Order: sequence, then structure tokens, then C-alpha cells
Amino acid sequence: MLTHSQTKAVIGTIAMHAELFSLKPDALRKAVIDVVAAQIKHKACKLQMLRQIVAVLGADQFSAFADELKPAALVALVKKYDKQRLEEAEANPSWGRTHFLALAIGSAEPTLAPPKPRRAAPKTPKPKKEPKRLLHESRSMGRRDED
Repeated sequence: MLTHSQTKAVIGTIAMHAELFSLKPDALRKAVIDVVAAQIKHKACKLQMLRQIVAVLGADQFSAFADELKPAALVALVKKYDKQRLEEAEANPSWGRTHFLALAIGSAEPTLAPPKPRRAAPKTPKPKKEPKRLLHESRSMGRRDED
């Protein structure tokens, strides 16, 4: 089984000798799409890392990669990177693709969530009234001062 470092070395070798791996270009294309898609869909991949990936790949190549994604995958990516615009992406997948690319390239920022309504300050409890004493419970009742 290939280790992580061996896998990176193989990918580097394939990139340097692309002519030797041209017999099955569709397999190589699919592998690249799968690797990039898995990376940007990963829970730990935040917007900053997505933008770093775009910077490394180049905006044109990343745009070509985004063309390969299915509409449902693009909607999921919009949901991940800009939760407030999910409904728009679901209603119009081409807008979702454009918005995702704008987020990835850095020409758009995620929409801020609307502020949550503040909770009312906790009410201070009213001071308890001293219970009224019945006549037979009164302190002065039945007592006589003895001299």
C-alpha cells in the first residue's frame, strides 16, 4: 500500500511525465476531479484553504474543474461556504456555480448571518411579601409582659 509521501511522489512524477500517462486521459482527469473535490468538500477545508487551492491551481483551471461538478455538488459547496445563500443556489444552479467561483477566487465574501434577536434581560423576582399573620399567630397576642 502506498504511503502518503509515496502517493505525493507518484502524483509529482505523473505531472512531470504526462506524456507517459496519456493512454487513459479520462482516468487521469477523473482522478484529478476526485482529489480536488474531496479536498474542498472536506470538513476541515475552510474558505481560506479553498482560496489557497485556487491560487495554486489558477483561476482558469479551477473554473474548468467547477464545470465538471454536478449541480447538487455545487449547491452543497455554496451551503458549506455561504450558508445564507443556499436557497438562491438551489433555485438557480448556474447562479450557485458563479457564486461559488466568486467565493473561491475571492471576489465575493460569504453573507453574514442575520443577528439573532437578543433575549430579554432576566426579570428580577419581586420581593416576597411577608405573609400576613393570623390573629392567633401574632407575637403580641397572649403574651404579657411580666414585671
